[in-house]
Amino acid sequence: MGEATIKLAGKSIDTKLNAEAHHYQIISDEPVSLGGKGEAPNPMEYLLMAYAGCLNALSRYYIDLKGLEVREMFLEVHGKFNTDKLKLRETTKRAGFEYINVSIKFDTDEPIEKIEEIVKMVKEGCPMHDNITNPTPTIIDYKIKDMGE
Repeated sequence: MGEATIKLAGKSIDTKLNAEAHHYQIISDEPVSLGGKGEAPNPMEYLLMAYAGCLNALSRYYIDLKGLEVREMFLEVHGKFNTDKLKLRETTKRAGFEYINVSIKFDTDEPIEKIEEIVKMVKEGCPMHDNITNPTPTIIDYKIKDMGE
């Protein structure tokens, strides 16, 4: 049984988070309109990037696995979310994306049926697609730092 554990840890400075994953430095910030300085993508943009990156990597993996010829792919991912909840305004809308739309354009001479098979495989195998389309048990633990530490 194959398993992988991924860890990200970071230090918060105002709305900016300086984090490290594996050996990569990752920074997120919020736009000025949400109290940040706009110095880096915000977490919602990172979520869309992670989704697009996973769809891309798995598409390429399955394309190679099937021996298909795809010259280039163009991915566009966009979503809409309501900011009322995060601004503590009364709303019946959820805090997360109301929808996420994905468009993948394949530059290929392969038959449409072969590309449809790749897309089906990607939808079944992509961890990000699974996490976005299904509930994932999540725990938020917290503590207050002891100043004597």
